[in-house]
Amino acid sequence: MTTIKHNQEYEIMAFHQIREAKDYSFINARIKARRSQLLTTSDYEHILDISLEDGISVLLEHPRYHDALREMSSQSSPPSLMIEKSLTDSLQVEIHSLMKNLPNTDQDFLSFYLKKNSLKIIEDILFKLHNSDSKPLDLANRYISSPEERVELIQATQVTSIEELAETVTENWLRKAILSSLDIYNETKDILEIVYRIERAFYEELVKVKIPNLKRMSKTIAEKVLGIEIDLNNINIVLRQKAMKKIGSSIESLVIPLHYRLKADFDDLLNASSLTSAFSILESTYYVDFTRKVHNSYIMKKSIEMLEQIQQEYFLRSLTSIMAGYPFHLGILLGYYHYRKQEVENLRIIFESKIKEVDIEFTRNLLIYSI
Repeated sequence: MTTIKHNQEYEIMAFHQIREAKDYSFINARIKARRSQLLTTSDYEHILDISLEDGISVLLEHPRYHDALREMSSQSSPPSLMIEKSLTDSLQVEIHSLMKNLPNTDQDFLSFYLKKNSLKIIEDILFKLHNSDSKPLDLANRYISSPEERVELIQATQVTSIEELAETVTENWLRKAILSSLDIYNETKDILEIVYRIERAFYEELVKVKIPNLKRMSKTIAEKVLGIEIDLNNINIVLRQKAMKKIGSSIESLVIPLHYRLKADFDDLLNASSLTSAFSILESTYYVDFTRKVHNSYIMKKSIEMLEQIQQEYFLRSLTSIMAGYPFHLGILLGYYHYRKQEVENLRIIFESKIKEVDIEFTRNLLIYSI
């Protein structure tokens, strides 16, 4: 009986795969070709070893960056800002062009997922308001998904209070997250109370509202990718709070109340008596390799300053593993987006280091290779 049931489930899954494959065959071919054009380790080494001008010339020969970079010579902005804007523009144009080849449900999911970039701007505005900083926030070199979103963000940069910011944003979940955090913020004056609650609301909206609308295979992939992303973000929050000797009850409101591979261990992690104890708990979980690398870095540097970089490296490796095999689903573009985003970040680091004349070896150690 068990064998018959297993075979039936396999046939149902195979049927869905065949039916959904036609929706992704075209974009799969496009992404496969574009992944072969991602910069390699040797490409980065070459750009590291040459001058800023020669490095830009190399990218001008690359079809992905040619159009975005060729207009730089006519601009008056500082070189670092113009390079960053050109690189992010190339990413924005490419991803939105590719999204048009996806089913509508996938487009809706990715459009929302890309709002994560705009949330970073909202967070910068919050820090600016918290610090009573009157310096204008420049959006020229920031990744923004659409013209409508840019208009809203420009308005948001002009507010003079957190309450006014909440009234400016149009997304109900975002407004609610900001307003519901105000009481505790006014009590603690800790701006992270609002920042973390925004991130929490963002992921809850993705998981509870957007993912259920996806087709079968895309839903499975999105659950895996977001599951690991959320787990890693929660680990990051807990480790940073433990490093500041915070207790579990003060951390609980900051973490995302969703778990993928950490559910059985998370209460123990939250209530760990120290950072060392937190490392010990994590080393018995699915994230043992990630934890050991962070722990070793902490032992060497006496701080967790490398946490974000190690987290991103682990996330990209996890993406590669998740995307291996059957390629006809949302993940084909979701994964590519993260690889391309990291490529842009690597190039930004390299060119900014050249402008500031930073040591090559130091710069090399900041780079993360996607695949």
